[in-house]
Amino acid sequence: MSRPRRGRCDRIVSAALRAAEESLTAQISSRLTAESIERLVALVAAEADQDDGTGPDGGGTEGGDAPPVLGKIKEAPGNVSLETIAQQYDQMIKYATAIRTRTASTEAILRRFTRNASHPTYAAMLEVGRAQKTIFVARYLRLRDLSGRSRRA
Repeated sequence: MSRPRRGRCDRIVSAALRAAEESLTAQISSRLTAESIERLVALVAAEADQDDGTGPDGGGTEGGDAPPVLGKIKEAPGNVSLETIAQQYDQMIKYATAIRTRTASTEAILRRFTRNASHPTYAAMLEVGRAQKTIFVARYLRLRDLSGRSRRA
């Protein structure tokens, strides 16, 4: 048996990752309550319906100018990946330490990045911040769901 070529290895790994992602998605979605599913659909529907000018129920959106719920996720500056974050990790730690020890102000660091918003360290910091916000919202929704169940019991 011959060794697989690099392209074939990439396809095998991609297929395995896709299968694992689909399995994880199925496991997570099977654990969601009906109320959680409705809230998630409302978030996604609000974003999708704004694209075509209708509301989640087929009519217009309330007020007509509701902000997109998930639009901020699509506004990522550049294509930030885990590799970018790993490459910029030392710089991110350097800036975080400077802020924590007060050797540099947050304003000074932000001023440096606003000159070049596509700077890879800035993009990596934004992506890590988005991930933290997503984790916070997921925990909040889960705790809200759990507290709702305990009140009903």
